[in-house]
Amino acid sequence: MAHTTRITIVGTGGTIAGTQAAANQVSPAAASKSNGAYVAGVLSVADLLKDLNLSATSPPLSLRHVEPFRLASEDMQPAHWWKLAHVVVQQLQDPEVDGVLITHGTDTLEESAFFLHLVLSSHKPVVLTGAMRPADHPNADGPGNMRLAIETIVLAKRHRLNLGVVVAFAGKVMAAPGLRKVHTRDPIGFANPWYTVDLVDLPQASWPEAGTLAVALALIPPDSTDVERLPHVPIVMMYPGICLDSLAVATSSPTLAGLVLAGYGHGTVPDSISSWLAGRSPSVPVVRASRVGVGPVLAGVAEDDSYLGTLAAGCLSPMQARVLLMVCVWGKADPAKYFNPYQPPERH
Repeated sequence: MAHTTRITIVGTGGTIAGTQAAANQVSPAAASKSNGAYVAGVLSVADLLKDLNLSATSPPLSLRHVEPFRLASEDMQPAHWWKLAHVVVQQLQDPEVDGVLITHGTDTLEESAFFLHLVLSSHKPVVLTGAMRPADHPNADGPGNMRLAIETIVLAKRHRLNLGVVVAFAGKVMAAPGLRKVHTRDPIGFANPWYTVDLVDLPQASWPEAGTLAVALALIPPDSTDVERLPHVPIVMMYPGICLDSLAVATSSPTLAGLVLAGYGHGTVPDSISSWLAGRSPSVPVVRASRVGVGPVLAGVAEDDSYLGTLAAGCLSPMQARVLLMVCVWGKADPAKYFNPYQPPERH
C-alpha cells in the first residue's frame, strides 16, 4: 500500500493566485498596477487547490496550507524572505511534513528561491512554483505547475532525494542557483542552463549544495519585519556612455555594503570603470556579473579579478549575485568563499 505524501503549501500570492475578474473591482492604485489585465494575489491556496483535481492521485496526498502574506512579487522585500524562510523551517521541522510547496509570483521568484537555497538546510524538498497566467485565464498554467511541484515532492520522498530548494515550472525541475526568468509572457517562464531536468530524470540529477549560509537564518527573529536587516547592495548595469559620475551616484550612500556590476558579455567593463575599481578601497566587495541572459562569468576570464579586486558571479545572474553578497556581508562571511562554488559545473 502506498504511503501518504504529506505536503504543506505556503502561499505568497503572485499571478498564480491572480484573477482577471478582480481587475475591475480594485482600488485606483491597484488598477494602475494591473493595467486592467488581472490582479495578483487575490485567491487563497484553498481556492487554488479546487482546480487541481487531486482526489484520485496515487500515491495518496495529505495537503495543508499556510499563507504568511499575499502579494504581487514585485512588492517582495528582504523582510518577506526572512519571514518566508522561518515559516518553511517550521514546516520542515514537523515530522508530519514530507515537503513544502511554495506558490510565488514570477517577477522575483529567482531571488526568493536562491535566498531560501542559501539559508535552508534540510533533507526534505522545498519546491517553488508560480504561473505566467492568472488563475481564471482560459489556458491557466498554474494548476499544471502546482501538480508538477507536488509530483516533485512525491518523487523526492520515494527516492529519498536531497533536493534542497528547487523550482518546478513548465514541465521542468530547476535548481535555484542560476535560475532566471527568461520571458515576460510565455508560459515557459524560467530557465536554468546549469541545473535543469525533466521530472523522470530527477532521481539521477546532481544538485548544488544547499544551506551554505543557514546560520544566518538563526540570527533573525521569526517575527522580524525590519527590511534593513540585509545591507544595501545596488546593481549597476554597464551601457555605452556610462561615466564615473553615474557610478558615484549609485555608490554614494553611506550604507553601501557591496556592489554588483552587470557588465557586458563576460562581465566586462569599460577602461574608466576598470581604473576606478583598481583604485578604490577594497573594503566594499564588488561582484562582476553579466547583463547577458545566458552564460557564466568566470573568475579571471575577460577581466583580471585580482587586479580589479572583484569577484566573479559564475552562473549567478546579477540579481542572485546581489542576494548572495547581501547575505554574506550581513552574516560577516567571506564573499570569496561563497561565490567560488557557483563557478559553473565543468560539464557545461
